[in-house]
Amino acid sequence: MAVAELEDLADIVAAAADGAAIYRTLLAKSAALRAAALAADKADANSRSQRLALPVALLLIAFLLLVLYPAVNRLLLGGT
Repeated sequence: MAVAELEDLADIVAAAADGAAIYRTLLAKSAALRAAALAADKADANSRSQRLALPVALLLIAFLLLVLYPAVNRLLLGGT
């Protein structure tokens, strides 16, 4: 299958056949895999957040123009 995580698990299980204690090894491996997955998820979330900066800024500018247009129009044209 050529999955690195499964190869590591197979090596740990093979060591268990020799009578080695594998509980702590499995706990450390699971913690490392969990940390790697969490880091990948955080990196993905950060990249998605950065891509949203421009659309949010444009939306804010459009909203400000919509709100300020009547006041500016009245000032410039001297309307009643």
